[in-house]
Amino acid sequence: MATWTPVIFDLRDEPVVLKKKKGGAWKPDANSRYSIVKHGYKLDKTIGNGLFSKIKLAYCEKTNKKVAIKIIYKNKLRPEVQDEYLDAEVAIMQNLEHPGMIELYEAAESVNNLYLVMELAENGDLLDYILKHGYLSEEEARRIFRQILDVVKYCHDNYICHRDIKCENVLLDEELNVKLTDFGFSCPTSEGDLLTQRCGSYAYAAPEILDGDPYEGFKTDIWSMDG
Repeated sequence: MATWTPVIFDLRDEPVVLKKKKGGAWKPDANSRYSIVKHGYKLDKTIGNGLFSKIKLAYCEKTNKKVAIKIIYKNKLRPEVQDEYLDAEVAIMQNLEHPGMIELYEAAESVNNLYLVMELAENGDLLDYILKHGYLSEEEARRIFRQILDVVKYCHDNYICHRDIKCENVLLDEELNVKLTDFGFSCPTSEGDLLTQRCGSYAYAAPEILDGDPYEGFKTDIWSMDG
């Protein structure tokens, strides 16, 4: 089974005091202060919302390009959730690289927030795209589904199950190519391993997850793709 070592990069110009926490990850000292804006990112409109986060369109002055910044509010999460899911999301995105995955450019942590600076998918998520156009042609649906299969297979080949595959987490770039995103529930696993954490989205979750039974992560990803 693969194990990932999460690394949180502090993006400020001045040094930051980091303290080690359980599991080998790092966090800023309680006296640290951080602003993503002061580090050369101009925030624009909100392009996505979650229970514990929002995604902002932003402009990076260093690279002269638009990016998406996911701002996760740590004070809305239980400490054990922060340790288990936030560290895992950053680590997985750092260690996996595939054209069908959204790319993580930088990550920064303040006392209250975690900032993930990511590739911008100009055409939004697959659900909005379908609603906007009414339906997908058979050819387009086949092309998109083939790309989803390819990136999910890559994750599984690297012992990672996603656990929240849904249309809202399939983004489309300017050429309408798939970019899988939101690895907050993802975890390392192997074929035959049984997981117990209930997570994912109701409309896409496998029956064993909804029933509270142990489940195999790879198989539940396959179920979700058929959702």
